[in-house]
Amino acid sequence: MNGAAIARRANELHAANDPEFNRGADDAAAVCFYQLRVLKNEANHPLVQVATHIASANKAKGENREYILSMMYMASLFKEVDKFRHDDSN
Repeated sequence: MNGAAIARRANELHAANDPEFNRGADDAAAVCFYQLRVLKNEANHPLVQVATHIASANKAKGENREYILSMMYMASLFKEVDKFRHDDSN
């Protein structure tokens, strides 16, 4: 799609209050705000908590924001994979 078509589709999904679109938009915003260090209550954000848990399990040293940030991307992707896995099993 070109940029105009993507913008139209995003507006349609937003106007329709599409839950999957909203979840993805929320995750994208969390990733951006975390990277900019402006995510409010970041330690309590579910995506940050999952990413931090993964980082801890992989023995990432210290805060390691870059590693946590990359795990936030992966955790968001895993939500989609898990959703499709559950949809296919029904």
